[in-house]
Amino acid sequence: MPISSPIVMSVAELDPTGAGGLAADIETLGSLACHCTPIVSSINIQDTQHFMDCAIIEGTLLMEQMRVVLEDINIAAIKLHQLATTAHIESIHTVLTDYPTIPVIIDPALWSVPVEDDFCDALCALLLPQATLLVVTAQEAFDLTAGADSLTACAHELLDTGCENLLICSDPGSGETYTSKLFSPTGLEHSFQWQNLPNDFLGAGSTFAAAITAFVAHGVQLRPAIRQAQEYTWKALANAKRLGMGRLVPNRLPGRQG
Repeated sequence: MPISSPIVMSVAELDPTGAGGLAADIETLGSLACHCTPIVSSINIQDTQHFMDCAIIEGTLLMEQMRVVLEDINIAAIKLHQLATTAHIESIHTVLTDYPTIPVIIDPALWSVPVEDDFCDALCALLLPQATLLVVTAQEAFDLTAGADSLTACAHELLDTGCENLLICSDPGSGETYTSKLFSPTGLEHSFQWQNLPNDFLGAGSTFAAAITAFVAHGVQLRPAIRQAQEYTWKALANAKRLGMGRLVPNRLPGRQG
């Protein structure tokens, strides 16, 4: 029998806590009626308190993982998260060039692992022109645009790469209200706001970006996809679980949310 649910490819790290990365994507996408094909970019050593180290998958192996799935399965959307090397960027760029019609959502998570000096330049030059949506925090936006003096300037510079849309989100713990601003080449499209929750979370960004990707895979237009993804993510955070001694983990299973 054919699978009726959209199939989403997630390229991300393996987080052994199950809070972020591929585990977050599989759980989020499954709860939003999508099937996830997980592609491993790195294997992390971490707990709910600290990131210690990671084993990085070689670029050629990453590319082979993607290609064998794309040649076999009809993928509705691709989500990219925590790419660790310029070799990853080059390999993914090569693959995506052969599949230009698949929506690509990039959540680079630049703070997750140490990156090479030319990583940001490679990301902007090779992957952002292939992105349907780039999701970054305000700090990440400045990190990607050396010399920009405002978020609006950051947006212009990032969209000049050829990126179709840009979502700049508040930095964690930046006030009572969490704001996400959606930019297109014509300027600011919409500003989303929601109540900022007081706790520290592990996997919140992965959950949000995966939820956006899920709604895009279902054919939802970008602005309502972001709004619905924020509602889903906020509920997951409001009902977060404490699995260990560190940050809380989003509760991504709707049946267990309050």
